[in-house]
Order: sequence, then C-alpha cells, then structure tokens
Amino acid sequence: RMCVQAAANRKVRGVCKDVDDETMRIEDTSLADARNSEIMKETRRDMIAGKRSEHCLRCNKEDDSGFRSRRWVDLNRYWKEFDIDDAIQNTKEDGTINTTEYPLLDLDIRMDNTCNLKCRMCGPSESHQWYTEWMKTTGFKGFSSYGHRVALEMQGDRANIVGNNPYQWSERVDVASILQRDAPDLRMMFISGGEPLIIEQQYELLQSYIDSGTAHKMELNYNTNFKKFRNSLDKIDIKILEILQNDGRASASDIAKKVKLSIPSVSDRIRKLNKTTINNYTAVLDHKKANLDMTAFIFIVSEHSDHYDQFVKKTKETKEILECHSVTGRGSHILKIRVKNSQAFEDLLYKIQNWPGVSRTQSNVVLSTYKETTEIDLKSLKE
Repeated sequence: RMCVQAAANRKVRGVCKDVDDETMRIEDTSLADARNSEIMKETRRDMIAGKRSEHCLRCNKEDDSGFRSRRWVDLNRYWKEFDIDDAIQNTKEDGTINTTEYPLLDLDIRMDNTCNLKCRMCGPSESHQWYTEWMKTTGFKGFSSYGHRVALEMQGDRANIVGNNPYQWSERVDVASILQRDAPDLRMMFISGGEPLIIEQQYELLQSYIDSGTAHKMELNYNTNFKKFRNSLDKIDIKILEILQNDGRASASDIAKKVKLSIPSVSDRIRKLNKTTINNYTAVLDHKKANLDMTAFIFIVSEHSDHYDQFVKKTKETKEILECHSVTGRGSHILKIRVKNSQAFEDLLYKIQNWPGVSRTQSNVVLSTYKETTEIDLKSLKE
C-alpha cells in the first residue's frame, strides 16, 4: 500500500519529493518512482528497524489514543500475505523495493475538489462551492492548500481560482491510462473529492478496470455525500450510440476499432445499452419505393379528454399512422401519416374523423422533404 498521508507532521502533507526536494507530480512521475521516493524509502527503513517513523504521525497518534488507525486496518488486512519477514527480505538497504514484483494493491486517490455542496465541515480546498463565500466572509483573496498559496478573484458574482488550478490535475492527465500502467492489480481503491460521484474522470477510471477484466477483484470505498450522480453513460458509450445510430448493423469488431476497446468489452457495453438506452433496431425503408408517395400531418381537435386513451389506442392500431403526439395549442394531438395516394389519404381521414371524441381535423400535406432522420443529438449527454 502506498500511503500518501505521510508527512502529516510537515508543512506539506501527502506530498512525495525527489532527491532534489522537488514535488513529484503525476503529470511527469510514475507511481513506481513515487513509491520509491525518499520519503517512502525512509519510512520503510524506519519500520524495518522497528522505529516509529516521523512521517507516520497521524497513525502514531491514533494508535496511542486507542483508535484504529489506517495502518492498523491495513496491517490486519494484508498480514497473511506480506509480513515483516517479507519486508526485510524484499527491501534493499536504502529502502527501495521492486515495484514490479510487489505491485500496488491499495490506493487512495483524490480526483479534485469539484463538489455539489458547501458543507460547514469543509472549506475551499475540499469544495469549489466555497470559493465565493470564503472571499466574502474572510476578506482573503486566496487560501493555503498542501503548502501552496491558491489565489482567488471575483468573476462576476462568483469567485474562481486565478491561473493554474491545482485541483483539476485529473483533467490534465489520463488518469485511467496511468493507473492501468502503474497499478493494474489494484484490489482496494479509496476515492474522494470534492464529490467523486459527479467527476467524469472517476467513471473513466472505473471503466478502465471493467474493460481490463479486473474490476471483479476490486473493493471500492468512497468519501461521498451521495446526493448527485453524473449521467450513467460515459464518452465511449456515447460514441457507440453515435455509431449505431448511423449504422445499426455495425459489428462489435468494427466498433471496437473505432473506440479502441476490446471486442468483448464493446459487446458487453452494447448489451447494457440494449437494456437501458436502445429501444430497438430497425430497417429504414424508402417509402416511395414501397409505393407510399403521400405524407401528411393531421391536427386533431377532440371534444373532451375522456376520449384520449381510446383515441391513442386507435392510432397504435392504424399502420398508416407513423407518429402520434399530444401537443399544446388549439388541437389535442398531431399525427404523421404516410399513404399511397390522395384517395387513400381521404379514406384514412374519413376513418379518423369518425373516431369517438374527434370533433375536427386540419391536414397539411407534405410537398417536399428536405430532412427526415431517426438520429437524435447526443450533445446533452456530453455536457
């Protein structure tokens, strides 16, 4: 387990530094290098020597107070598969470990401070919702976070971070790819924010473990208010829907190449979409080649809403009626119909006018069609 709560007794908490005392950032540092940073090596040397590391101040205090520290929890979770003898045998004299032979199994990850709430127990480093009130109530034009000064300024009626936002690191890097490279064997992941359930990168990260086939081995823990969720479809799901809308016969193999996933993963996603989002697959015919040359819209004026259910039932039973919509305005419903010719249209109109509750109709015949599609805009799913 890689504990980034280390350095709890220092000005900069939870930060790994290299030999030049420079902060190691995920943008340009692998987890393997971070696991063998000087602070980690020093902590291992202390533990193997039987010393309480100064970097473990928080766990030390909690153990002394009779609480179950995170260290106590993890020792009890993993002691059967890795004990002090294993640590001594597999740790070099300087505290370095072979990160390939001993992959990362347990990880805490904080996505960013994007949140839907502004809780009293939190502040601007935990929730971006705090920025404006922080400036108004304290008079400060910024705040300190993990040893860094974060500047704020009012932009309209809301305060925002000036310059580089240190909390939005997960938007600057491909978190999923990094963890698939450096921590493919995770068994436990603790995810916090902000509110992780509304952060897109968190879902992309989870989906990467589903796609790699290891998600069933993993346990997830969350720090969440459980008040809001993002749309259940991720970017890849939306791309698959766009492909299928354009070509319902597209194979899982073809789609897999376009979205850069394995065929089994794409097939699994399509099965889920078939249950939740896709109503059906159909062939779109050329109506003129089917000898149905006439299209019209019929506005229905009903006597009373008591007849609506019966009217709708009859539209569903009538094949010439392609669509039936309840609308605002003077009429109660609008129908889209397609028939062979004007005589067939007159016969259908007479039939509809004699349905119970229909007091009047108004028809508009289509002369030319410039756009007709079944594809819907999925832009709202991306927002």
